Amino acid sequence: MHRSFWDMLIKLDYVKLRLKRPATVKNLYVNPTATLKLGGTELGNIYDGNQLYLNGGKIVTPVIDGSDFTWNSGKLYISSGKHTSGYCIATGSGKALHIWYGAKVNLSHINSLPDNNRIEFGSIDMGMFGGPHAGGKLIVNDFDASNVNMAWSGTFEVHGTLTGFWNSSLKDFATLNLIGADASWNVGERLYLGPNEGRSHVSIADGAVVASAGISTHGTGAQSGVEVIGKGSTWTSTGSINFSGQWENYLRIKDGGSVSATGLDLWSSMGAGHSVEVEGSGSTLNLTGGVSIDANSFQGTGSLMVVTNGGTASSAAARLGQTSPGNWVRVDGENSAWTISGDLTEGIDGVENGVTVANGAVLSCEDVIIGK
Repeated sequence: MHRSFWDMLIKLDYVKLRLKRPATVKNLYVNPTATLKLGGTELGNIYDGNQLYLNGGKIVTPVIDGSDFTWNSGKLYISSGKHTSGYCIATGSGKALHIWYGAKVNLSHINSLPDNNRIEFGSIDMGMFGGPHAGGKLIVNDFDASNVNMAWSGTFEVHGTLTGFWNSSLKDFATLNLIGADASWNVGERLYLGPNEGRSHVSIADGAVVASAGISTHGTGAQSGVEVIGKGSTWTSTGSINFSGQWENYLRIKDGGSVSATGLDLWSSMGAGHSVEVEGSGSTLNLTGGVSIDANSFQGTGSLMVVTNGGTASSAAARLGQTSPGNWVRVDGENSAWTISGDLTEGIDGVENGVTVANGAVLSCEDVIIGK
């Protein structure tokens, strides 16, 4: 075999390749239905610091189905397919595990990465349309995510305690799912959704627990929001919930989920308003402070708060449409209730906003003040 052959891209398709000695290649592709079988455990020995692509194919080593999977240099790219073995990422220098669109990687046997390793969703490399490659899914249990970068996109699914994951980690087109009674995340600061004109989504489900010092959306970010779904699923905030910007941001509390915060402010100076939905028996929104629902529908659409199908909300004084029209509150359905400990002030003179209470629902407050 001529030496220059190894400087070309090797594309594997419908073959099984056995490498028993070190070789130097530039890029190694493992395409669908292909299997790359290695005699050792160190992937660095076969591609010498360059790039290995699992393009839907499979890598088999003596320990790939166990708790250890070591690559010593270069970048490992994983695209379409499921990769659910327990990978143990060994130390190296500047290594990156790139999880692309369609890939699912389950780190079932480790809870942190060495400082000189990192995981990235997608890639800074440009795709066929000039944009970055989209990311796939990473699934973990207890995990220190200090070296996880969601700079482009992807889904991060957590079934245990999440640490080392900050506002700077959740950005652009990213989804964070915390699932199950063992899942928890203490943000340790105010959480900002949708930075850099991107869209971010947080889902808290099936008994997961999250704590933060508030929730905010960036003014320029695309549609972002939080869902708290299922009995025992909770978000506890020591600060307020502030949705702003020109995109419709959302808070959805469903099927027994619970959110508590110091206050709620839904404001948009232009574009779409924002929405809060408390839906289903046992679903609760508890606010120690006030509520302001006041998107500027002269420049877009108003904001909306809905309590329905047995959901409940409580707050201090509430203000609806204090500067602009088109903002609405709807409390609908038997056992649905919003309890306001102070006044409800609705609208300004000559400007239409609205409150609907229907089908056995209850809205209670000290006084209702219509118009400034």
